[in-house]
Amino acid sequence: MPAEDLHGRAVGVDRLQPGDHAFFAYSDDETRWEILTVFTQQGFARDEKVGLLVDVGHSPGWVAERVAGGAAAARRALHEGRLVVSNAPRFARGEFDAARLVEGARRIIESL
Repeated sequence: MPAEDLHGRAVGVDRLQPGDHAFFAYSDDETRWEILTVFTQQGFARDEKVGLLVDVGHSPGWVAERVAGGAAAARRALHEGRLVVSNAPRFARGEFDAARLVEGARRIIESL
């Protein structure tokens, strides 16, 4: 699913630039991992740091292995600080707090 730029045009995940931020919604789980893997691998290929804020249904270690290309690649990327994966805060039904979500994203960005 392409992101949109400031003018509402679709931008492929492989065309995101340093400093861009993206929020993705996925039609299914396999699509999620395909997009996040492309996003991560493109970042690595361009010698960028990658930060992912994912739902609490997946551990950061498991996500890192999935998007980095296996356990060894994940360990290396995490150790070198090229990849940061954190869980988004969990909200009770009807108690979504945008400020808490943004704070979690801010912490990831600051750690990169």
